[in-house]
Amino acid sequence: MKRIRALASYAVSSLSRRRGRSLALIASLALSTAMSGAIFLLSTSLDATADTLAEAMPALVVQRMVAGRPALLTHADAEAMRDVPSVRQVTERVWGYLYQPALESNVVVYGLDQAAIAEAMGDRDASLADDEVLVGSVLGAALGLRAGDRLALVPAGATPSDDHAAILVLRVRDLLPERAALVHGDSVIASPPLARQLLGLAPGDVVDLALDVFPPEEANVVAARALERIVGARVIERDALTRRRTVTFDARAGLLSATLLPLLLAMLLMTFDRLSGLGALERKEIGILKAVGWSTRDVLTARMLESGILAMLGAALGLLAAYAFVFLLGAPGLSDAYLGWSNLRPELALVPTLDLDLVLFTLALVTLPFVAVSVFPAWRAASLDPERAMRGDA
Repeated sequence: MKRIRALASYAVSSLSRRRGRSLALIASLALSTAMSGAIFLLSTSLDATADTLAEAMPALVVQRMVAGRPALLTHADAEAMRDVPSVRQVTERVWGYLYQPALESNVVVYGLDQAAIAEAMGDRDASLADDEVLVGSVLGAALGLRAGDRLALVPAGATPSDDHAAILVLRVRDLLPERAALVHGDSVIASPPLARQLLGLAPGDVVDLALDVFPPEEANVVAARALERIVGARVIERDALTRRRTVTFDARAGLLSATLLPLLLAMLLMTFDRLSGLGALERKEIGILKAVGWSTRDVLTARMLESGILAMLGAALGLLAAYAFVFLLGAPGLSDAYLGWSNLRPELALVPTLDLDLVLFTLALVTLPFVAVSVFPAWRAASLDPERAMRGDA
């Protein structure tokens, strides 16, 4: 142990004497680690956020498919599911996308009853008049809306005439709280009759059914009953969505990581070139060390310790930079690769999430190849003949 401490002390002093080369290698390592670490940290954080959101999702969602496209359900379809064992609650949902030319984007219209509105608004007044709506914070910010303002929406299927008779002018009852931005940031929440009017639905039309199942293990059985009782039914399971989302995020993380391979290879080639090119002073120094009694093993160990110290410093700085980029700056640019470029995309507050296995994998991805390519230059330096090295002939 005393020998290793002495060699490590020499390695540190050797790096400080060649400060320029050391800083260049540390910077390249930090850059490689930061880029790969940012991808993995963002993916892990998004997974954690999605898991939290999934807890509020219904266990099963039942839709009807006609000609391979979603079609409408009716109140009778909801009644057919209410007497199925293990179905605790059936919610008839009215919602849909409404394109607004002024925004060049879709808004999501939800028709919610007073209980659901109260849950979305917290302790605020849940009552909505026939011409009142609640607006998501992202949509409100895009249009500069405040409580009491007027919002003009073009209903589905309507073509505004010169007198704008087809446009509905609604009063903004309030803006939804920021905590709901991830789910309802681009939403307009109205009463079910007004939502049907905006979406062009007939009274009694239902877009889908949300089933609350207990115990959760019975979800597959309930799904089978839905397929039997509702013609053309398609059942979406929460667990299946979670698995699909995990696969999608992992695939995107892998694709983005693959784009970094040329950078990593370039860094390793630069490392090999830097470490294999021994200057006259370095050769003379190694010759003196071997002349005073250092063995080839001691020189090799010292050189490998230098590479290890460089690798750990560069990787540590890279991980810190990745953490700051993702959780302090919000991963600008990189998050678009995961979440898309919607005009009304909510600002996502990434929850700091650190996975020890992920940290170790990121460190190994960068440091192990770096140390590996330094083995040959280290062995070459350790094998120098001391007399020729001190004369400068090596």
